[in-house]
Formats: sequence, C-alpha cells, structure tokens
Amino acid sequence: MASAVANRYASALVDVVTSAGSALKPEDAVAQLRSAAKMVADSAELRNALMTPAIQNSRKRAVIGKLLDSMSTSHLIRNFIFVIIDHRRIAILDELREAFELLLDARMRIGSTVYDGSLRGQLQQLRRQLTGHSAE
Repeated sequence: MASAVANRYASALVDVVTSAGSALKPEDAVAQLRSAAKMVADSAELRNALMTPAIQNSRKRAVIGKLLDSMSTSHLIRNFIFVIIDHRRIAILDELREAFELLLDARMRIGSTVYDGSLRGQLQQLRRQLTGHSAE
C-alpha cells in the first residue's frame, strides 16, 4: 500500500493526465513512468546520484532530463520527475508509480461506470418515448 506522500503526488499526476486538455494518454503516462522508474531502479549509480544531497538538483535534473529525452519521455512525465527530484522524493519513485497506476485505474473505472449509468438512463428514456412504456 502506498504512503500518503506517494498518494498525494500520484493523485496530482492522475488529475493532470486525465484532464480534458492533456496531450498525454493515460496508457502512455503509465508506460513512461514505468520506464523511468525501471531506469532509476536498474542503475545503482544513477539512483545514488539522484538521492545524494551533495549534488545540486539542477545537475540531477540535467542528467535525468537527458536520459528521459533519449527515451522520448513526454514533458509532463519529465516535469513530474523533476518535481520529485526537487522535493527529494526520488527514493519513492517506484512507490509513486504504483500509486499512480492504482489511482488511475480507479479513476478510469469510475469514469466508465458513470458513463454507463448515464447511457443506461438515456436508453431507458428513449425506450419510454418510443414505446410509451417504462422499462427498467
């Protein structure tokens, strides 16, 4: 289970990714965040450099920015990674990714349920208009 901190960051990212004006598809956001988390997890040298307070955040962002660019990562995910670097949360990147996926999945299911319920009501109303009967 994700911590409150991980959920807070993940929730903010879900809000941005699922907003009407988002240029990034939710499934692309998941894939890109997974790739970024794997890249950090797979390299002890990179992970240590990102977590040490001795290295300035601007240098950390420069390094991770080049790596993310080489992976064609969207600006949204790149900026999200920059924020967690600036707030010294890179150590919980994989936890953030997991929380993001869970919250996104829940949001997408709720959205589908609401849509299905709305569609059901519209169909019932149309049936009543066509037949003059109430069908539940």
